[in-house]
Amino acid sequence: MPKTHRRAIVRRTFMGLAVLLVAWGCTDPDAAPPDPEEVPTVQVTQDGEALEDDDGTILLRASGLPSEVEVAPGKRFGAGGTFRDARPSPDGTHLALTTTGVAHGTGWIVDLADGRAEAEPEAGTGSTAGSGAAAFAGPQVVAFQYGGGVEVAGWAPGGDFVAFLLEPPSGSVLLRVVPVPPGTGTVEDRGFDVEVPGWEDHPPEERRVSDPRWEDGGLCFRFDDDRWCADPSSGEVEHAPE
Repeated sequence: MPKTHRRAIVRRTFMGLAVLLVAWGCTDPDAAPPDPEEVPTVQVTQDGEALEDDDGTILLRASGLPSEVEVAPGKRFGAGGTFRDARPSPDGTHLALTTTGVAHGTGWIVDLADGRAEAEPEAGTGSTAGSGAAAFAGPQVVAFQYGGGVEVAGWAPGGDFVAFLLEPPSGSVLLRVVPVPPGTGTVEDRGFDVEVPGWEDHPPEERRVSDPRWEDGGLCFRFDDDRWCADPSSGEVEHAPE
């Protein structure tokens, strides 16, 4: 497949984000996954109200996100806000993003492969009215921190896991790992929080992880002057040699 054609497919896939507001057109479901170098940049606009690509095209507005989320059974919170950061997966099939609200931070996963409409938009309008229904899985909330913030820590090289940093008001800095695509159920069910052995022996303000990075299939980080690695499949955390 010519490189220019592959790039066009990648861009149409990213444009699928905008189907929350406007149906953009049809991506090629049989296209090969894009090369990492061809995955477009996604950045937050200066006012935090939208995401745009490297050409300045608006992909998604914060007003298009769900305004409420079920964090745990029977516990629902507001989930809206302005965008904080956004990172596409290495293969360009998903987008991890975070938002900041008045008293919370939220982490989301967007399945870009489901962001396609059944018909091309009308010229100059971006509308598919009367010509086909849009299909989109919608953003899934996978991390939530009441009274604090959430940011994307990084994607696993294969794009099958993504990590988020959570910043509670207690002063902790926590790690959360989410499989991609996420599971169903509440936010708690869609990933796991990383805890080292003896975690509960430390007061909340001392539970601060740093320098998270994906290495050799695991998520490695520093805690209490030591290096640890978490297995994203099992959730097990082991001390790692320097």
